[in-house]
Amino acid sequence: KNIAFCADAANVVTVSTQSIAESMREHVQRKNLVIIPNAHNDFTHKWNPEFSTAKTITWRGSVYHRDDILEYLDPLADFANSPDFPKDWVWYWIGSGLWYVQKKMSAIYQKETDIVSYFRMLSDRKYGIFHYPLFQDRFTAGKSNICWMEATYAGAVMLGPDMPEWQKPGITHY
Repeated sequence: KNIAFCADAANVVTVSTQSIAESMREHVQRKNLVIIPNAHNDFTHKWNPEFSTAKTITWRGSVYHRDDILEYLDPLADFANSPDFPKDWVWYWIGSGLWYVQKKMSAIYQKETDIVSYFRMLSDRKYGIFHYPLFQDRFTAGKSNICWMEATYAGAVMLGPDMPEWQKPGITHY
C-alpha cells in the first residue's frame, strides 16, 4: 500500500525487475505512471565493447546473497577443488561476509566497495565468466539482473538462473 501510494504521487518510478514493474502497474491508481526497468548508467560508466578471454570465474554480491551462495557452494567448491578444474583459471569473489566460502575454496577475495570504484574495477580488470547462483523462491524472483549488465560491461559471459529476468543475450542458464 505504501509503495503504491508513493508511486501514485510520482511521474516516473524506477524498479529493479519486470515482475516488480508488473506488480506496481496492478496496484497504482495512475495509469500514466512511467515505470523504468533496471538499466545501466552508460553516461557515468562508459561501455567499452571489448570482450574478455580471461580465465576467471567471478561472483559478486552482498551479504543479502548468503542463501544464494549457500545453496550452490558445495557443488561449486567441489568443482573448484577437483582435478578437472583447469589450474590456470582463477576464481574471484567480490563482496562481504564470505568467510564461509573462504573455508571451502581457494580464490581471490575482494571486499565490496563504492559503486564508482566497483565499475572502475570492472573496466580495468578482465573477467571471463560471471556466475550468479540464485536460490529460487518468491523473494529472489524480485532480484534484478544487474549482474548480467555488470558482466556485459566487464566483457564477460554470464552463467545465471533460468528465470524471466534472465532471458537476455549472453546468458547461459543453469
